[in-house]
Amino acid sequence: MSSTWGPRVATATLHVEGVVVTSSSVQRVALAGELDIASVAQIESTLLGAVSPDLTTDLVVDLAAVTFMDSSALGALVHVNKALTAGGGTMRLANAGGAVLRVLELAGLLDVLRVDRPSHDDR
Repeated sequence: MSSTWGPRVATATLHVEGVVVTSSSVQRVALAGELDIASVAQIESTLLGAVSPDLTTDLVVDLAAVTFMDSSALGALVHVNKALTAGGGTMRLANAGGAVLRVLELAGLLDVLRVDRPSHDDR
């Protein structure tokens, strides 16, 4: 008889929808799926890889298709934001709605990260 209890195996389900250049100094990256401990390295490398080497780029991270976000993913977003800010760039989170917006709010990150709230809150 198998047990339904036990450790949850972390699997990376991050999907990068694409990096779109919106101007010479603004990059847009759309993330999708579950942002968790299994995808932290990919989140950081994708986001930092989308910006200029001198970190002066403005980065827009589209979270519309993100279905789950844990504290390790929040940490990755804070890390990327700090790196960009130190280099003179900026990071903005777009389309953070529903559960994702709630996680950012509960973590106290709405005052730390630039978060564009949807015009109609799905909560």
